[in-house]
Amino acid sequence: MRYLVRAGAMSCLALAAASVSAQDEGGDAGRGLVLSPVQIFADDGVAGVPGSASVVEDIDLEQRRPASTLDTLQTLPGVTVVSEDPLGRRPNIGIRGLNPRRSRKMTLMEDGAPIQLAPYSDSSTNYQPAPRRLRRVEAVKGSGTIKYGPQTIGGSINYLTRNPPREPEVVLYGAAGNRGFIDTNVSAGGTYGNTGLLVDFIHQQHDGFRRGEQQIINDFMFKSVTELEPGHRLTFKATTYNENQRGGEAGYTEEQFSDRRRENPLQQDRFEVERVAGQVIHEYDFNNRTSLATNVYANKTERTSRRQASSSDELLNCPDGVDATNFDNASQCGNQIRPRDFRVMGVEPRLTHEYQGLGYEHRLVTGFRVHDERAERLQFWGTSPGTDTRQCEKEDGRLDCRDDQFDVFATSLFVQNTTQIGDFAVTPGVRFERWKLDSDQQRDGRDRRKESRRFNELLPGISISYGGFETFEVFGGVHRGISPATTDVEPDPEIGNIFEVGVRTTPSAPVTGEVSLFYIDYRDLIASDRDAGGDIDNFNAGRARMRGVEFSGRVDSWAFFDTPWNVYLLANATILDTEFKNTVEGELESGNDFPFAPRFSGYMALGYEVGRFDARLGVQHVGRQFVDNENTRSRVPDGTEGRIASFTILDASVNYLVRDGLTVFVAGRNLANREYIANRVGGITPGVRRQVYGGFEARF
Repeated sequence: MRYLVRAGAMSCLALAAASVSAQDEGGDAGRGLVLSPVQIFADDGVAGVPGSASVVEDIDLEQRRPASTLDTLQTLPGVTVVSEDPLGRRPNIGIRGLNPRRSRKMTLMEDGAPIQLAPYSDSSTNYQPAPRRLRRVEAVKGSGTIKYGPQTIGGSINYLTRNPPREPEVVLYGAAGNRGFIDTNVSAGGTYGNTGLLVDFIHQQHDGFRRGEQQIINDFMFKSVTELEPGHRLTFKATTYNENQRGGEAGYTEEQFSDRRRENPLQQDRFEVERVAGQVIHEYDFNNRTSLATNVYANKTERTSRRQASSSDELLNCPDGVDATNFDNASQCGNQIRPRDFRVMGVEPRLTHEYQGLGYEHRLVTGFRVHDERAERLQFWGTSPGTDTRQCEKEDGRLDCRDDQFDVFATSLFVQNTTQIGDFAVTPGVRFERWKLDSDQQRDGRDRRKESRRFNELLPGISISYGGFETFEVFGGVHRGISPATTDVEPDPEIGNIFEVGVRTTPSAPVTGEVSLFYIDYRDLIASDRDAGGDIDNFNAGRARMRGVEFSGRVDSWAFFDTPWNVYLLANATILDTEFKNTVEGELESGNDFPFAPRFSGYMALGYEVGRFDARLGVQHVGRQFVDNENTRSRVPDGTEGRIASFTILDASVNYLVRDGLTVFVAGRNLANREYIANRVGGITPGVRRQVYGGFEARF
């Protein structure tokens, strides 16, 4: 991977140097690039997309100045976000009530390439791009999601990174705030002849909410886009990511959350992530009706956790005679070491062809993917709180080592064809997923246990939209989706049938908005529970269903009044009703709600723009929710059970353009300093406390 990054960077720099030389000798210096990396929607928005969809544009990112990408996702209807780390780089994202734990139940992409650790064998997410790097966030939840597997029940989110600028420029960005928050970004790039180059570096840090719980992130991206000839483009991108947090996964007990909130008895816990990724996108337009885009991706992630506890109820590695339930004894105990290594690579060509047949206009999108991944998950024990010395024997003399390997080779194929019949657009499609999961597991030095399973899933879908109205279109659809079981060869894949109907405005409407009703019928829902060692156990919960309604909209005064200023109101809301249909002994009861599926959630913002100034005030509300399959309502002393109460928090931002190329801003989240619980998995995780920060953005 390192050689790939270096070779690609050197090749692009050499090509840029040749382009500059040609430019100096009289080349076309003013010609810009047509830049179009792999994306879900066309540049004109979500009109015509099969099923429900939403997007966050770059202007929204610039005005809001979010501290983390999770703040941005609040504006997307149907999306639930559960905070975990201070900077929001380890996302817990759920769609339409699906469990948000580690964002396992959805497809997360960056420029069309998967970013989950191992999409088939362990779809957890320990990385997502910073908001400063993004130019757009796209989400699709209807039948259009069958183009983006393997998780096709909840939906897909695609982060689009910024492209090289047309004119050479350097951008400096800096922000600082309370709780040791620092966010800096330096980027430089430009277009030279037929090649655009961009180098981007981000440094972030945050002191966290407990003493000594600092998180530091360094994030680098190199990107080049070369227009070999009109309609023939080559994009190369390489990223490196380093995260180091002085913290683990154990949350607060009820007593700590109430009286000793800044106390941190586990100051030797560490969470470290190293990620390197490379991506090559080749695009070729055969003519104005046919184009081919080929996406080649590879990434390697090393994630190590050194912890003394996985939950607030017990220390993991204490000698006999030491009370493991009293965290004041942490200095007398050892730790648990969990190194994990993930390698992913794949290639995915997509062909788009417009044609006429039987007197109608058609648009065909088809493609296939070949994907290979390996997940290596180890577990050792250390003799002291902060050690990285690895052994199999615990302090009480028991053996408990783990050495698990999961290999997946997957192929997938999809075909989706849109036929325009008058004002109707009919889009049938199908996706076929085929993968082989090889499991090689060893426990406590015993003989290795090897298993192999093969899966074949056919996922049809169809959507119909009507655009005969001037300002809005009506859509509806049904598709079959799956969610593969993660790091466990026992449960079968999750199967669901998704139905939806809705209406959204067209670009000519004075307001923008979408309303959709959905119903998800699960045949084999995969539920999860956490065991005493902190591991997530998956099991088939059987039949379940989910239904709800989503709304999003925005209205601008500019659409109605000819004034030099603009007042806008944007809002989204989601109403959910979830239910398990089966009883699983010791796990859940029929009729229970899904965990982390609030009955109501929403976000609303009021903004003002005039000249060089803009301001915005936002309100987020999340309804009460359960945190386990049993729907436990009463709290327990260790904080791992109990219903989470509803909460409402405020955010705001103000931007002022001092002069061309220089903007100053002030922003904040949870301005009322509302104390609330965001999570109870492993103990109480408090929500983000008041965060106020200010900074500048300068362009040269």
